[in-house]
Amino acid sequence: MLVNYQNITRIYPIKILQQHLIVNDNFADKAVLISYSILSGSPRAYISEINDTKIKFGNTGTLFRNNDLFYDYETESLWRQFDGKAIAGELQNKQLEEIPIQLISFTKALSDYPDTEMLNFDTGYQRDYSDEISFKAYEFDNKILAPIKNPDTSLSPKTKV
Repeated sequence: MLVNYQNITRIYPIKILQQHLIVNDNFADKAVLISYSILSGSPRAYISEINDTKIKFGNTGTLFRNNDLFYDYETESLWRQFDGKAIAGELQNKQLEEIPIQLISFTKALSDYPDTEMLNFDTGYQRDYSDEISFKAYEFDNKILAPIKNPDTSLSPKTKV
């Protein structure tokens, strides 16, 4: 996952995001939330500020409609990973501003952005960041954990679009 924002370009390896789901980062003077939902395969980046207040996020370990829920440390409001909207708590209905991302190969990212920065695999956690993720079987199975409201039956439930 590549983020180019505030004249700064950074690579966030999906192999790391699959296990941590959230990176609280800064681009120049802006707080940024980098997130990934392993169940829906959806990477996202948001400016993590509301009313000029920087917000730090954590993972709740729970799901809402097959997507991760995060919480902010300050108010413990619950936020949807997929669209950056608070769905419960003091900040309910607040919306984070999304930052465009690119899903490109590591080789292409380095070729197109030779001066890029990258989230290092030395994360401070003793983790195996190989391709063998714990949800690999789920990724290739058409079953989903929770029912989808108003499903589009023209595609399989996990087709990437």
